[in-house]
Amino acid sequence: MKKVLVVIIVLVVLVVLGSCSLGNREIGLDLRQSFDEAYIYGLDGSLVAHGTVKAYRDFNESDVVQITIGDKTYLTHYVNTVLIRYDTRH
Repeated sequence: MKKVLVVIIVLVVLVVLGSCSLGNREIGLDLRQSFDEAYIYGLDGSLVAHGTVKAYRDFNESDVVQITIGDKTYLTHYVNTVLIRYDTRH
């Protein structure tokens, strides 16, 4: 009985520590991050680009995102970006 209790406590501790290391990331079954549309703004708030997202790349431990719209690739900060994903599930 003591061994079962120790195993349960160890599992709970591992789950708690594992969730702490995830930081501010979403946990769920849908682990893919894909977006359909993006707005990219400049430092002065003017619209730099808008269109259908061809490619998207997020960098670990960073607030930088790389977005390809059409034939151009933009490297920008999340603060300057609006990413839209249309949910087709009903």
